[in-house]
Amino acid sequence: MRVLRLVDTRSLKFRAALFCAVFGWLLSAVLIGAYYLESRGALEAMQRAQVAALVERTATDFDDRLRQRLRLVSEGAAQLTVDAEQLPREAASLVTRFSHFKGPFSAAILYDRHGNIIADYPSQPGRVGVSVAERDYFRLTRDTLRPQISDPFLAKTGRRLLVVTAPILGPDGEFAGMLAGSLELFSQEMFGELAGIRIGEQGYIVLLSKQSGRFIYHPAPTLIDRSFQLAGELPSLARALAGGVASVGREGLPDGGEGITAYRPLQAAGWVLGGALPASEADAPLLALTRTLLGLGLVWLLLVPPLAWWLMRRLLRPLDAIEAQLERAQAGDGHVPLAEDGVRELAHLARAYNRALAAREASEADAAEREAFFRALNEASPLGVLVCSRSGAPRYMNQMAHTLLGATDGRWLHNAHGDDCARILRALADAGESAGVTQLRARFRTPGGERLLEASVVALDAACCLVVLLDITRQDAEFQALQGERERQAAILESIADAVVLTNHRDEVEYLNAPAQRMLGVRGAGALGRRLGAVVGLLAPESGLPIGARVLEAEGRKTLELDLETASGSRRAVTLTLSSVCAQGAMQGYRVYVLHDDTERRAREASHRYQALHDPLTGLFNRRGLEAALHQALQAGTVRAALAVLDLDGFKAVNDRGGHAAGDLMLQQVGQLLAQRVREGDTVARLGGDEFALLLPGCPPDAAQQLLERIGTEITRLRVAAADGSALGLSASAGVTALSADDDAATALARADAACYRAKHAGRDRVELAV
Repeated sequence: MRVLRLVDTRSLKFRAALFCAVFGWLLSAVLIGAYYLESRGALEAMQRAQVAALVERTATDFDDRLRQRLRLVSEGAAQLTVDAEQLPREAASLVTRFSHFKGPFSAAILYDRHGNIIADYPSQPGRVGVSVAERDYFRLTRDTLRPQISDPFLAKTGRRLLVVTAPILGPDGEFAGMLAGSLELFSQEMFGELAGIRIGEQGYIVLLSKQSGRFIYHPAPTLIDRSFQLAGELPSLARALAGGVASVGREGLPDGGEGITAYRPLQAAGWVLGGALPASEADAPLLALTRTLLGLGLVWLLLVPPLAWWLMRRLLRPLDAIEAQLERAQAGDGHVPLAEDGVRELAHLARAYNRALAAREASEADAAEREAFFRALNEASPLGVLVCSRSGAPRYMNQMAHTLLGATDGRWLHNAHGDDCARILRALADAGESAGVTQLRARFRTPGGERLLEASVVALDAACCLVVLLDITRQDAEFQALQGERERQAAILESIADAVVLTNHRDEVEYLNAPAQRMLGVRGAGALGRRLGAVVGLLAPESGLPIGARVLEAEGRKTLELDLETASGSRRAVTLTLSSVCAQGAMQGYRVYVLHDDTERRAREASHRYQALHDPLTGLFNRRGLEAALHQALQAGTVRAALAVLDLDGFKAVNDRGGHAAGDLMLQQVGQLLAQRVREGDTVARLGGDEFALLLPGCPPDAAQQLLERIGTEITRLRVAAADGSALGLSASAGVTALSADDDAATALARADAACYRAKHAGRDRVELAV
């Protein structure tokens, strides 16, 4: 047996040196990156602590100054116990008591209870008489009776002022006026020192108002009294404004840009003091550190490759001897094993190579066995398997492929239809250009008849393709039959007049026919996939409340009368027939809504009900309508109610002299008068002829008697024209009775009618109470 000896130590040394160099670079990058991140975190923590400490000291100093001034004004106001009338008269002398305000404040000012300045010290021309009634600090002092510190404001003199106020209470504790200390905002005593406070070289202090959302102080004068935008990139400022807690972070600055910020709410006033260190200055030490690390990294990057190459040459020097031995044993037969002799490294290499060679020979034998197995399997497969060239020349074809293609001589493409043949050739030529399998359908003429085959084409290599064939002739025929049945059903649904809507188990619209689109006021594509409740509303006719599909199914009724409300707001009466699909499968839980337009029938029934209960001449309830209302009141237990029967006196004379037209007009005027004089819940009816009735719930008999007397007086003023041009009038007699728990409709009407009869016989134009 020939022995193959082959090894390349130069390549091995190069790869080992490259590995060491790359490993050294990666390790250096990790260490430098870790050091960079740790240094950056420590540097930013130190900067945050410095900014927060400076803001805390400045805020504490400002709180102390404001508290001293607030206490000074509060104690001064507590010394004044005068009433609101006395204060203006003595203001000029009282204000001189506060000459000690001159140090902490620019001036001491007295206001009356209406917000007018009545005295100041030291006096300034034009200040007395100025009204501050609309300013927030005056209204808060007056309403809360507590000292206040105002937001800075621009005075008429052009100076920005701050006012510390305290209420002056009269002997009875009422608000008599206000004492205030005025301080110029940018005086040395207040904000004058802020301009000299710096955070680093470019950092600065800002002061903001919670109430107005404006800058009180900023190093840039143009930003003072300007609104700041509290966007999502200012969480520290948002916490300070909303939660009243100190906050520090790296984020956007209130006036734009980015940097390290710290905010601390002042306790004595509704302000927030903040400090800002711009990112350009905060990141300067970090940039210097970055440049240093990059320089060190570059030097290390240049030193690592030569060091790694020198180290690998030294460590792998023993393999040079192995390389020389293998080169002497090199042969052209790739199946020649290496001799497992020589130094330890060579023995290990030879054994590994020989094991790989044995595994390869075993794999080839296994592959040959598997190929024989798969060939046998392909011959018995119900799928046609074809291996062919890119031009369609067959190289392998199993028995089922011969049967499906009807080809025994390899000219299988000749049996394909012309267009299908061209598509198959394009699929074979394009296979492999796009990942995956190319699928297509083609018809073939075979001795057993025409077949429809589904072909899956996949590239095996640059020259060959695998084609797997499946006979789908029967499935296609069944699909065409099913499609025809669907089209027939769709035609039936489109031809019926009722609206048909199909929803899935989530109540999403799957189908609606043309009448449904017209009824719902939507197009088919615009409604598909949307919940039915979002497309149209199904409402209960009595309450107008929406009813869902589950509620309809729970009621167990298949046909319901509902109101349908479209997206445009129009409403119509419909009859709904609801069916649910209970069969197992994909359609389980689907619902079919059949909607029939019921507007005309309901309108006709409503008209019939109205005509049955109302008098056609006056539009009032007729006797049947009154009896229904009276029966309902008695059933509901409405015992505290009055029933009145009213009969017109002299109506026959109106009919005789003016004719039936005049009589009808008089009846209409009386009916209109009665309807206008009663409440909304009362019932007015014409019982027939010239007889009327009133049902007055919640009305005692004596009140009903007074109402009927007033109505009788107004009836005597009604006039209609006679045939000869003269004016005709009449009067009315009425009987009133109270309803009792034992009454029925007939008994109550008889009692009221008897009282009306007594009123007529007692002289007419009067009201009698039933006994």
